[in-house]
Amino acid sequence: MTHPGLAACAAVLALGLAGCGTDPPARDPNLAPAVRGAPNIVLVVVDGMRGDRAHFMGNPRQTTPNLDALAAQGVVFERAFSQSNESVTSHAAIFTGRYPSEVALPDYFTYVVPPEALLIPEALRAVGYATGGFVAGGHVKAEYGFDQGFDVYEHGQDFGSFHSTGPLALRWLEGLDRQRPFFVFLHGYDCHRPYAKGSLFLHPFTPGEHPTVPGIEDFEAEHALRSFSESIYDGVYYRGFQHLRAEHASGEWVLDPWSYPSMPQLAAAQAQAGLCEALPLGEQAIHHLTAHYDASVLVADTYLGLFVERLQQLGLWEDTLLIVTADHGEDLGDHGYYNHRSGIYDSTTHVPLLLAGGALPAAWRGTRRTELADALDLFPTIMDVAGSVAPTGARGRSLWAELAGSQVAPKPFSLQQGVLGQTSLRTAEYRLVFSGRLLADPAYARFLAEEPIDSGAFALFHTALDPLEQVDVLLDQPEQAQQLRQAAVQLVSGLEQGTSAQTPSPESIRAMRDQGYW
Repeated sequence: MTHPGLAACAAVLALGLAGCGTDPPARDPNLAPAVRGAPNIVLVVVDGMRGDRAHFMGNPRQTTPNLDALAAQGVVFERAFSQSNESVTSHAAIFTGRYPSEVALPDYFTYVVPPEALLIPEALRAVGYATGGFVAGGHVKAEYGFDQGFDVYEHGQDFGSFHSTGPLALRWLEGLDRQRPFFVFLHGYDCHRPYAKGSLFLHPFTPGEHPTVPGIEDFEAEHALRSFSESIYDGVYYRGFQHLRAEHASGEWVLDPWSYPSMPQLAAAQAQAGLCEALPLGEQAIHHLTAHYDASVLVADTYLGLFVERLQQLGLWEDTLLIVTADHGEDLGDHGYYNHRSGIYDSTTHVPLLLAGGALPAAWRGTRRTELADALDLFPTIMDVAGSVAPTGARGRSLWAELAGSQVAPKPFSLQQGVLGQTSLRTAEYRLVFSGRLLADPAYARFLAEEPIDSGAFALFHTALDPLEQVDVLLDQPEQAQQLRQAAVQLVSGLEQGTSAQTPSPESIRAMRDQGYW
């Protein structure tokens, strides 16, 4: 399964650390007990992995040899989407089966999964599963509420790699009692900025290429800083650029993601004041930056290949269902930005979704599905695999049942909620985006319903013909836009907004600041 020449790296998977337990949750009477002999389930989230940068999803570069092999013997959902463009909100949707705004107050500066939310591991533990979570810190730390229901929830290197989290998971699995099935949540930031950090393959796709940027003496060293990509807009690096700051609930002044849409104007004003310098990157540097991202995808793939190889060696593979997905993508300059929080597009929400493993029925293997799927479908799917049912309140539908042919109604659309207040409705052919309001505004649904469709707050993309969403066709197809707006209003109006909020710990504040978030 591993990338050629990397078999020796398997030794790293023998490493591991001891975990800590949590008290079991009260049993939900709505949950049915798991059937005897239910399969093991491994959920892998590759943080920041854009769907079309996987080779098995269309990238001409060979970025995913191990996942390609799994895809050839698994099920690929080609039109799968996250529910948000940020880690904490997207993971909240994955683990609760509910929209981010339903789980907690949809405010970037206070978002947390509350104790009253029911998460996948809680539901699985209630029906007999052993549960282990192995995460690379950041926005999925325990303090953000994601440890609920896990027997063990361990943090690897903060904002780190599967190199750190994979061995933790395997150490736990090696010591498990095999009398009951297990659920593993495995997470890594390998694809997250700065791209190809700690990479095994720094330049696998651009050998010998070392572009320079006027005013930047060492492109690689400068690129290693997280602030580098956050200071690029439309092919120009604004050296010294200062994003807007806003007060967090903790009292800290943190990076305000609302400064992204204003970046050209802010940069121009700062440059005029001598505070920053506009440095065009040039075509070669832009190409090289994307190549770095693709290298990070290859790194994630390599460690996942090693992880699967070890599952096979332990004799666990034949009784296991592996689910590989991502919480969001990365714009990679398609809309001017090199981050994921600026906008809701396919570049930031179209993610890989792959089912594989020995527990996958043989008749389904080697197939590709084109119907819409999204993060909300994971909770019902996982509970179906476990021989149980998703709890009341979880949205989405079971992909397992769909594969079995017991569900015939396709998902008509996928709805995403963005950090900057965007609501997007994505159908098989179109994407409608509404911007300009905070999701936490109690009147949000009213604004969505009453804002004139041609006010500039809406954009419509014909994704089937324009996959990179470069041309807004709203004025050419106002009836299509109105139809999608009505569907979005109907859905959003029925959502009960979450109210939970939090103040992060000083340690988390420092980590976020060190990584360029704050």
